Amino acid sequence: MCKDEINVIEEYFDSGLDENQLNFDKKKELVDLNNLAEGGNNGAQNNLGYYYKNGIGVTKDDKKAFEWYLKAANNRGDTCAQYNLGICYQDGTGINKNDEKAFTWYYESAKGEFSVAQNILDNISMMQKCQLIFLLFHAYG
Repeated sequence: MCKDEINVIEEYFDSGLDENQLNFDKKKELVDLNNLAEGGNNGAQNNLGYYYKNGIGVTKDDKKAFEWYLKAANNRGDTCAQYNLGICYQDGTGINKNDEKAFTWYYESAKGEFSVAQNILDNISMMQKCQLIFLLFHAYG
């Protein structure tokens, strides 16, 4: 979840709305979010992907989540969406599992200075180093 998504949720909890008002506002938010996403707003596209992935206010649909993440990632390079695509490819969520494409999207996100993606790449690099040491040890050890 990205900062914007967390801020929206925190605003709802801090607003003191009752459950009925919250449900009404959530439906209105989804309509507004969908309109923004359809209009090309990459933040809204990424958030709509998150809603579909987690079934928030909509029926859970991994393929739609992937499609919205892809639109956001390709639309001015939304780094959070690029990271989310990395997760989709790594886990096979809404698309066939593909570690190479997962790495590519994590890399794009990390280039945009998305810290979570940078941490994942650091961990991948560390794992590769450990595997190499293991292989060298067994080959020459």
